[in-house]
Amino acid sequence: MLVREKSREFPLGDSPSLGPQSTVNPFHEPKNKSVLQLLKTLLLLPLFLLRVVCLVTLMALGYVFIRLALLGVSDPLFKPFNRFRRASLWTVRAGARAVLFTMGYYYIPVKGRPAHRSQAPIIVCNHISFVDPIFVFYRHLPVIVSAKENVEMPIVGVFLKALQVKTKSIFPITLNFTARSK
Repeated sequence: MLVREKSREFPLGDSPSLGPQSTVNPFHEPKNKSVLQLLKTLLLLPLFLLRVVCLVTLMALGYVFIRLALLGVSDPLFKPFNRFRRASLWTVRAGARAVLFTMGYYYIPVKGRPAHRSQAPIIVCNHISFVDPIFVFYRHLPVIVSAKENVEMPIVGVFLKALQVKTKSIFPITLNFTARSK
């Protein structure tokens, strides 16, 4: 019995007190909603629908402008754009800011100034949400690194080609499962 009691003992002495157990489940919604919740839902539903329509419209316009920028380009991933094609992406850049505005990012504070391209030609950032790449695209118009498989996607691939993405295959070894030896 002494062995069992010692194994349950907290290694640094007495175990910390966690307080009373919470009976609130954050993932459970009450079935009966209050009048205030229904009123908020009814008032904000048009705003939600307006934002969805704006996002779809902005994405469609961005797709059209990117297709126009890529018109006549034989291999956008390996040949640099001329000044006219690069300047035509500014409309897409403005569209990216409009997408951020539509999603509720009316003002995004930025501390400091980025270094000049001659001093720091590479931006290294890890995105933690789907909003971060949109902001980096709007702010810096970068050339990004992505998986080769992303460029082959129907809609996203067009946007990545316009950014002249540098690709690396996720699966560098292709396996042939049809030719098996017996």
